[in-house]
Amino acid sequence: MKTILLVRHAKSDRGSFSMSDSARPLNDRGKQDAPVMAKRLLERNMPIDVFLSSPARRAYATASIFVKQFGLNDEKIIVVPELYMAETPAFVQVITNAPAEAETIAIFSHNQRINDFANTLSSVQIDNM
Repeated sequence: MKTILLVRHAKSDRGSFSMSDSARPLNDRGKQDAPVMAKRLLERNMPIDVFLSSPARRAYATASIFVKQFGLNDEKIIVVPELYMAETPAFVQVITNAPAEAETIAIFSHNQRINDFANTLSSVQIDNM
């Protein structure tokens, strides 16, 4: 059985009105919090075999921080365009298409949609990731 980790990108900078949504970077808090969260997984001996990321700058940056904490490099990140503003069926498809040998998959995407997908998986309702 696969383990799926749903990771909402770290806090991002709202940027200027001229900046596209997909170009928004992480803010200082996001840059500080992301390594802490990755270290928590490491402390729990939670290996990640595949890192799947939305192409949005803030999601990819979060994934990049995680791979570095795991002692890997960005080549381990698979950019999946469907994860940008993904609806539930897209998350299901991404998981279905993940490499078969991967036991643990980390998906880096966006709130509210990643939150909505998480809520389809159990009777526990998450208000905000």
